[in-house]
Amino acid sequence: MRSIIDRFRVLYTTPRFRVLFFLNLMLGFAYSFVVPFMSMFGIQEVGMTKMQFGVFMTLNAVGGILIGTVLARYS
Repeated sequence: MRSIIDRFRVLYTTPRFRVLFFLNLMLGFAYSFVVPFMSMFGIQEVGMTKMQFGVFMTLNAVGGILIGTVLARYS
């Protein structure tokens, strides 16, 4: 347990890690406000069926995984 705390302490003292942590936190907050209303917007305003919206969300998740994997390979 002590080694885990020491590793996080080293990461937190790195200035770039703090910026990355803050940006990820802000991105998480943004998603938490948008995603719950995405289904309501897609079904009511756009006119998607529940099946279309399910396929859209599935493709959205798979696309995020694929893009993340490609970006990780180049980073």
